[in-house]
Amino acid sequence: MSYLTLKTLHVLFVALFLGAGIASVFYKLMADRSGDTAVIAATMKHLVLADAVFTIPSVIGLPVTGLAMLGGSVSLPWIKSALVLYVLAGIPWLIAVKLPFDMR
Repeated sequence: MSYLTLKTLHVLFVALFLGAGIASVFYKLMADRSGDTAVIAATMKHLVLADAVFTIPSVIGLPVTGLAMLGGSVSLPWIKSALVLYVLAGIPWLIAVKLPFDMR
């Protein structure tokens, strides 16, 4: 796969990840503000689906395309730091993703 294709996919994964995250927060807040448990339940059901369809593929695609652009090399210190931070940021995300599944 060419570098330009990988870079394009990487940027698309970033946009998908950020867009899905922001939209999820917005819809969850709006559902909670309604106070209607049926609306909250339906929203959570759809947020779980949105995570499965949009967020999880982007979470996997980001490091895959990023490392592919580097030829798989993680020898640069900033790459190592970025991967450590990515994993550290992913830990609370995994916990947060589990909550809607439990609530559903």
